[in-house]
Amino acid sequence: MLMVDKYTVENEKIVPGQDFTLTLTLKNYSNTNTATNIMLNVENPEGVAPVYGTTSQVFVGTLGPEKTKEVSIKYRSWASIQDESLDFTLTIVSDQPTNQVILRIPVGADSPLNIISSSVSTDVQVGESGSAVISFEALAENNVSDITLILREGDTKIASSSIGNVTAGSTKSKKLPFYIDKEGKHEVEMLLQYNNQLGQTQEVSLGKWTVNVTQASTKSNTANIDQIMSSDESNVSTSRIAILGVSGDAILGICILIVVLLRKRR
Repeated sequence: MLMVDKYTVENEKIVPGQDFTLTLTLKNYSNTNTATNIMLNVENPEGVAPVYGTTSQVFVGTLGPEKTKEVSIKYRSWASIQDESLDFTLTIVSDQPTNQVILRIPVGADSPLNIISSSVSTDVQVGESGSAVISFEALAENNVSDITLILREGDTKIASSSIGNVTAGSTKSKKLPFYIDKEGKHEVEMLLQYNNQLGQTQEVSLGKWTVNVTQASTKSNTANIDQIMSSDESNVSTSRIAILGVSGDAILGICILIVVLLRKRR
């Protein structure tokens, strides 16, 4: 039978907002049979995601009797994790009977910032601004300095704004406007960058959002133009009628004047 003999995580816990590597040691407990075509599937909990790809699936291959093999998976974690532990469901598939294991890994808050809420506009139009909003509390006994809110797509920085220094126990909120000029779906990541008490620059990932960027609708603009043109045409028609009316009155007046003059001559 294949089992997870042990696991390790840096700092022996998951630190919200920091990347980590989960290392699993698989062992074949059979003393006679070799396990082949071993595939490890990991169902990840909310709050973490693998650095590479969207699912955690590793082909292990072959494992002889009473042999062990290490498997490592790199993860990102969100700073918004509130749970005290996270459960990873592992399914080991091979030519041997399938085995399922649940790993409960503790969560620790080594970050001096407690993220209260964070959000990003997920539907924006070209030329119009979206917004990233965050609210957080400084937990450290020492003050945190040079805090900057950053929004980026891959390695490209979309927008950033300085928050400055925050004293321990205080709460801050920040709204960061951003623009994306290219249509389509964009995966953006929001981060808080700060200097710790040693002057070292640290980053806390607040999560990733998919932003759908579309062109602004032209239907309403076309309707307004049609309405203006229709109004202008109506005004022109009214002016023509008025001019014709005035011209008719003038001609009638001239005719009456001629008749009066003719009568006087007689």
